[in-house]
Amino acid sequence: MRARFLTIYGETWSEKRCPDAEAEAAWDAVWSRGLAGMTPNQIRHALGRCERELKWPPTSPAEFRALGELTEAELGAPGPAEALNIATRAFNRNIAGESLADRWRHPVIFHVVRDPAVDMFRITRLRSDDALKAWALHYRKYIQRLASGERFDFPEEPALTHKPPASRDRAHAAMAEIWRILGYEGRAEAAEARRSA
Repeated sequence: MRARFLTIYGETWSEKRCPDAEAEAAWDAVWSRGLAGMTPNQIRHALGRCERELKWPPTSPAEFRALGELTEAELGAPGPAEALNIATRAFNRNIAGESLADRWRHPVIFHVVRDPAVDMFRITRLRSDDALKAWALHYRKYIQRLASGERFDFPEEPALTHKPPASRDRAHAAMAEIWRILGYEGRAEAAEARRSA
C-alpha cells in the first residue's frame, strides 16, 4: 500500500512518514488491521478514487475504507428513497402480465422485500421519514452484498400453463364438477342443464 501511495502522491507521500524500519512495521500493522476484510475490488476502487479525487493521501485506514465503498449509483441501483418508492408501489399492486423487472425495476429491491426480516406491511404504514429509516437499514445491507460481488437476479418467471377446454361442453362439465366438489349441487345441476340446452 505504501508503494502505491508513493506512486500516486509522489512527494506528498514521502518516506518521511516511515523514516525507519520500525515506523514502517508499525504503519503496515495499523493499515493491515484497518483494511482487513476489504475485497480486492474495494481496494482497487479506493485507490482509483484516491487518484481521481484526493489531492492528499488518506490519513487513516477508516478514511481509505470509506473510499472503497461503492455507491448505489455506481452499482446501477437506485438510492434508498427511490428504492423505497419503487418497493412500496410494487408491494401494493399486482398487474397481470407485468414482468418482475417492470414491477420492481432492480433485483435488489425485489430481494429486500422478499427478505423475511423486512416487514414491508409495517414499513408501508409508517410516517415517511420513519419508513425510510427502516427501509434503508435493510437496503444498505443488500447494497453492501452487491458491492462485495454477490449477484441478485429476478427468479425465473413460470410460463402460464393453463389450457382452456377444447369445447364449451367440456368447460360446462368442468364447472359442474367444481360446483359438485364445493358442495353446490344446485349450481352443478344448473351447469349441466345449460350444457345440454
